[in-house]
Amino acid sequence: MALRKRVRHVIGIGVVAVAMVVVATSPAAADPFEPSSWTVVPGGPYSVSGPVQFGVAASFLMTCDSAMSGTFTSGPGVTNPLGTVETLGFSNCTGGPLGDVTATVNEPPYDIIGSTYDQYAEGVSGVPETTGYIGHFGLHISMTVCEFDLVGNVPFTFDNDTGDWRVGGEGPLPAGVAALHVINVSGCLGLVNDGDPGVYLAGYLLNQMITGQP
Repeated sequence: MALRKRVRHVIGIGVVAVAMVVVATSPAAADPFEPSSWTVVPGGPYSVSGPVQFGVAASFLMTCDSAMSGTFTSGPGVTNPLGTVETLGFSNCTGGPLGDVTATVNEPPYDIIGSTYDQYAEGVSGVPETTGYIGHFGLHISMTVCEFDLVGNVPFTFDNDTGDWRVGGEGPLPAGVAALHVINVSGCLGLVNDGDPGVYLAGYLLNQMITGQP
């Protein structure tokens, strides 16, 4: 009887140990990693459009329609930059507290930089997710009695399952990569000041697959 109990006890420990190994080595439990190279399919020219909000976090946000185009490098073995933003335009802007809004980009093209890849971003049945940033980004905003520039780098998250390309927001930026901020303020009645954190929020549907390799 004692031997049987001991065998059951040893088997129980073995089952727990195996379960722990399975959990520890499951891909779903792995953290996002920084790829040594990327695969971009199909690559080539892209064109996306959608609403965008931008402005100053502490003061106000303006809303425009936006259209963005550029080129992705195609194939396996791709290294940064993954692609470029070559044109970015805005129309039908509203929400300017200091007059009609005009927004123009400064000195494109901008690089599209991949940072991390997570094959199981939301668990075993989750989504393969790519993060990165666009930069060095520049946007000139003009209103009747206010002008300023937003400069820096804009983070993005890309869902490889749905094609949802979320540009901006509070996504992570690598250490040493400057976030979007305000410079060259003219007028603005104290609502905007040099150094204020900038905001850029856009959502696009991108017909690409961007996956990373260790």
